Amino acid sequence: FPVTIAVPDSNVKGVKVGATWFLTTQQIITEILSRAGVTGFTTQFDLPTGTIGYVVRETTNLQEILNDLCAGCGGYWLVDRLGVLKFRRFPTVSGLGEVFTERELIETFSYETGENLFSSINYSYKNNWTKIQPGVGASAAIAAFVQKDAEQASFGSASNPELIYVTSPFIKTYFDVQADAQTVASAIFNIYSEPRKIYSITIPFMNTLVLVIVTGK
Repeated sequence: FPVTIAVPDSNVKGVKVGATWFLTTQQIITEILSRAGVTGFTTQFDLPTGTIGYVVRETTNLQEILNDLCAGCGGYWLVDRLGVLKFRRFPTVSGLGEVFTERELIETFSYETGENLFSSINYSYKNNWTKIQPGVGASAAIAAFVQKDAEQASFGSASNPELIYVTSPFIKTYFDVQADAQTVASAIFNIYSEPRKIYSITIPFMNTLVLVIVTGK
């Protein structure tokens, strides 16, 4: 999408259609696509639904905005071969994948072990905006958002003396609630706290290279 757009204020209290404020990543992405004039796509979303705060301060490439918003909720976007514009979160690993023994491999094989394992995931939230807390004598928070420094936290604690861990970069999320940001950190921790083996198998009848992800130690 070689499109540039200027959105002066697209945070949780910055864009309103009718009586409804935009709160989620999906709502803000949909509005940004509309402002950029992106049409003709079937669009599919599978992103976290927590309230986020996001602001574009200057003319910015649309691709950079979409990358930023998707990365902020542990996801990605792409246009598939059928022309469907998809915004999805990365899937988490549950148990082992397909497991092969040497006898079951048809010809030759090799494997690589994933590097850059993280013992914990560093993340930030409340980037850009957060609710104003109630003042003295007030019963509720003011219905507005103000700029402030981001909150930082860490999730997870992996410890295996046989593995080498590196320090996680800060995952920048835009969630206003820590629990939503922690869910993203947990999913990333699930991917990067355990080594992954990538097996390369040659099938002689098809002359095709097949990659099978085998999870676990």
